[in-house]
Amino acid sequence: MKEVIFDKAKKHKKWLEKCDITTYSYEINSTDYYFAFYTRKNDVTGYAIVSDKEERRIDIEKAFRKLQTFASVSSNLFGSLGELARISPDYFFDIANAVPSNTTDDILLRGKRVFEEIGELQSKLVDEYKKYEQYYDSNVGKSLKMTDKEIDDLVETASVSDILQFKQSRLLIDEYSNLKEFSRKLKKTDGMKKLAIDRETFLKTLLSTDPSKQENIMEQIRYVERGISSSLSVDRQLEDLIRYSNEDREIKQNDYLKKIRYPKV
Repeated sequence: MKEVIFDKAKKHKKWLEKCDITTYSYEINSTDYYFAFYTRKNDVTGYAIVSDKEERRIDIEKAFRKLQTFASVSSNLFGSLGELARISPDYFFDIANAVPSNTTDDILLRGKRVFEEIGELQSKLVDEYKKYEQYYDSNVGKSLKMTDKEIDDLVETASVSDILQFKQSRLLIDEYSNLKEFSRKLKKTDGMKKLAIDRETFLKTLLSTDPSKQENIMEQIRYVERGISSSLSVDRQLEDLIRYSNEDREIKQNDYLKKIRYPKV
């Protein structure tokens, strides 16, 4: 990245603010635009759209919306999803497999099915994240230029991941009381004695707090529920959530545009 870009962005930094600039750009009419944002105590206080050429005011809003979308969605994807994707599906499958094969206990059998289902969802989520990580490294991460297709692919990946997380959360909420009883009963079986310590700790941590009382989980559920109908097909759910997330983001960006310091729009 050329020094002139840093210089332009830093000119509009205020006292005690931090200035960050994306390493990737978005091209409009042969001009590469970069996204700069200013923060103070982790709160975003302003934005700038900068180039090593003269910025065309007519291009700024489009560049801002494209760059802000990619920056915010990728940050959430690599942050919260990346953290979740580090959890191996085997944690869920090992807990399910700890249920004695000869049991006829309804609670143990039900818990086994729930953990298997959550494990399958976790497998899909991990695969989705790894697939996108490789895609990013081969495209934006290599060229340092962002295209409309790469923005669309990112938003789709985020929406697929949101739906998978939503299904996991709904299962945990709907089955929470049964899973607490499942854990209590499992401790009395030989299967629990064979379960690795880290799996036992994971189970205890997972069920330590009712997920319906955790605001971050409930906010994610409300977000997905506003965008989709559970009665629709998987493909239709994805289409609807992508549409909803784009519309929701556009509304928020209308306010963000007022915080652009350079150039003025």
